Amino acid sequence: MRFIYRLAGLYRKFRWVTWLSGSIATFVAPLLGYIPYLAGINAWRREMSVDSPEYASDVKAGSIWDWLSGSVSGNFNPVGLIALIGGVFLLLLVVLQIFSFVMARTELSGVDKTERPAEDSHGRESFDPVYGAYGHVDEY
Repeated sequence: MRFIYRLAGLYRKFRWVTWLSGSIATFVAPLLGYIPYLAGINAWRREMSVDSPEYASDVKAGSIWDWLSGSVSGNFNPVGLIALIGGVFLLLLVVLQIFSFVMARTELSGVDKTERPAEDSHGRESFDPVYGAYGHVDEY
């Protein structure tokens, strides 16, 4: 629990950096994968494979994930891996956002901060007006 508390504290300090890096890794990296498509490199390779039966095995339709990550080409493309890591990172940020919201409202005891009794002038919580928080009569 202490690790999650420290992680949530770091997240609160650097929230904009984490969201920015997660967004860049998730959205910009797949767009970089579409650059060869826009440049016509994939079409050129496909034309070569149609002309020559040697390259026929290079043509792949690709799965949905391949098209989303921009890695439809036959070679290994690190952009899809970066997009996968960015997606996991973004999911982690959402979980940390939920933890920071819950931890801002509650203490480690699980008691809601808005439902706690108010503290008296001596820094103690007074549960009973006659008997203080320690079970004895307040004589001040």
